[in-house]
Amino acid sequence: MDKTRGHFISIQTKFAILILACTLFTALVIGGVGISTSISIIDTNSTKIMDLTVSDSANFLNNKMRTMAQLVLENASYAQTKLRTYEDLKNPIYRNAYIKDIENVLRLSASSDEFVYAYFMQLDPEISAGDAGIYCDRDSGNGDFSDAESINFEDYSADDSMVSWYYEAKAAGEAVWLKPHYDEKYGSNVISYVMPIYKRGVFIGVLGMHIDFSSITDYIDSIEPYDGGKAFIIDNKGHIVYHKSIPVGTNLGSVDSQLRRIAQRIRTENHSDGLVTYMYKDIELKLNWRTLENNMKLVLTAPTRAINSERNRLIERTVIAAISISFLFYGLTMIMVQHIINPIKKLRQAASKLSDGDLDVSLKPESNDEVGDLTVSFSKNAAALKEYVEQVKVLAYRDALTGVKSKTAYKDYVREISETMKNRDKPFSIIVFDINNLKGMNDQ
Repeated sequence: MDKTRGHFISIQTKFAILILACTLFTALVIGGVGISTSISIIDTNSTKIMDLTVSDSANFLNNKMRTMAQLVLENASYAQTKLRTYEDLKNPIYRNAYIKDIENVLRLSASSDEFVYAYFMQLDPEISAGDAGIYCDRDSGNGDFSDAESINFEDYSADDSMVSWYYEAKAAGEAVWLKPHYDEKYGSNVISYVMPIYKRGVFIGVLGMHIDFSSITDYIDSIEPYDGGKAFIIDNKGHIVYHKSIPVGTNLGSVDSQLRRIAQRIRTENHSDGLVTYMYKDIELKLNWRTLENNMKLVLTAPTRAINSERNRLIERTVIAAISISFLFYGLTMIMVQHIINPIKKLRQAASKLSDGDLDVSLKPESNDEVGDLTVSFSKNAAALKEYVEQVKVLAYRDALTGVKSKTAYKDYVREISETMKNRDKPFSIIVFDINNLKGMNDQ
């Protein structure tokens, strides 16, 4: 038993569905692989950008601080070597010459580094009667160093900011970095590196240099690898040393609950191996950090949205490209399908005419392919069928002996005349007559 045919679906529709499905599948596979690979590369590059930025920034600041620290160490070593014995300092003439010599060396070395804001040296007041010291800061006008008013240590207590640097170095017994502090003498925030000077185990005094903290904060403000990114500094106890929007001295862990754990990591680890994600004011951010020469932490943070902006742009462009390519290939494919389907449609129409009895079918091949060959074969078969039908009509409509049309031909002719009569407005007549007694002969 023949199966009942289902709903008619054209070859063009089938081609369209197939091509569209293949195009979309290819776009999804290739686009998906491309996007996932690109996202992985971009995420890796984003991490590298943040790491390189914070590393380069930390190296820049560390190099500046190391240079100043090296200058302090070299000058302190020179001061120790230049002094024969600490008792010589009790002689005012020798002491003045010694201080003058040290000052010349300090001025020469400090002038070689534009990052150095001031240099100073203070001898032990018990040896030098309390007023023997060097205090020079850089003139903002021409960048040269000029002498500042000396400090009489007898006028200040040990915890006073004017002299605390001296007592901190003396108490430490070694070179130390002082955290950023406001220096009243210079009228600005400074970072100091100070070193106690000894001669044969006897404390002689303290030598050191200042970095203007504003030069550091200006540099930190310029660090912005991504839009909305910020850099800031905290000390080794987790307190804010500098931040654009958070007050100095604020504990980083108290700013937000999510920052407590991160603040602990920053305090205890020298650097981050990757980006740390956290939420602050309903905004997702990522940060990393590096430890500076003076044990402060340089922290770099940026919004995740800004970090991922390049990735999002890539995804958007890839999707647009995939859709555009899909439509382009779909359009080109459908144009090609039309060249195949149109001749088939004509063959189908011609076959319908044949089935309705219209044998006047004439088709010309439109392509040099299988469809073109089929068109040629169909045209030949239609012509052969028409010729065969004509031969059959001759046999059916004419008597083989006399060549006279048969009764079947007569009925067909009557039917044609009847149709003509229905559509004719003018009068007409029908004449019936015998030829050469043919009727009689035929009756006999």
